[in-house]
Amino acid sequence: MFWIYTDKHLIEKQETPLTSDPKVWTRAEATDFVIHELEAILPDLPARVAGDASIVNIDAGHFLLAKIYLNLGVFKAANPAGPYTFEAANMNKVIAHIEAIHSSLADSYWDNFAPDNNNSPEILFSSKNVLGDGGAVGDYWRYGMHYNQTPDGYNGFCTVGEYYDRLMLQMNAASIQHLRLLLILEPNRISVRANVCSGNLQMRLLVRLRQEEQFLYKDRNGNPLFFTKEVTLIVSGPTIETAGIRTQKYQPDVNSLDHPENDFILMRYADAFINGSRSNS
Repeated sequence: MFWIYTDKHLIEKQETPLTSDPKVWTRAEATDFVIHELEAILPDLPARVAGDASIVNIDAGHFLLAKIYLNLGVFKAANPAGPYTFEAANMNKVIAHIEAIHSSLADSYWDNFAPDNNNSPEILFSSKNVLGDGGAVGDYWRYGMHYNQTPDGYNGFCTVGEYYDRLMLQMNAASIQHLRLLLILEPNRISVRANVCSGNLQMRLLVRLRQEEQFLYKDRNGNPLFFTKEVTLIVSGPTIETAGIRTQKYQPDVNSLDHPENDFILMRYADAFINGSRSNS
């Protein structure tokens, strides 16, 4: 195995005794090896199987080659710190490999992260997940959730307000047709559903609260569990557990929270488009 982002790379496969030192390649040598191997097997790779992108396929091969050619100027630079030269011929190869991918975007961005995301045509390569045997995908929605929410979480990551504002401005300019965010909580607790539509990005929040309590959720200090936009580098005081916007990407699998079936995405068609735009910049 090797890692092409560092200076030298360890190759496990050897034809010499195990007691011999492993062969070490430079980053440029390892990159050439990967390109050679991928281009050699690409014509023999099968088409992507609908409903199961976990099987190695020709679309994934084109995606990986496009990614390598996009960054070839970095991988093969004489000095890892730069300067870098991005040759037009390599950028043309990026475009060619992206155009060779036979895929389409999902009807909704969020379809790519739902428990049945294996049906999304946008996913080119994934780690298959059946009842949690493909890894801890549930961590991706628990990172920002509070300990007292359902699903519970680690109260870890949050997003700074400036990033949120920039995202909203970009969405407004792009006139996104549909964006929906669903936080699924226990039926007897707060239920929040937000739908953001195109145009003026009208947002509807449907909130059901138990009549006897304004806020059923509390943080561990007994304060109302209400996440705020404001967050500082060091948080203390009453907002220590509630500061910062909490984003969700993978949708909780309500039928199996501890063993979700969301496949973990490794390559997505939309990312291929981003690579293509970068090659033209």
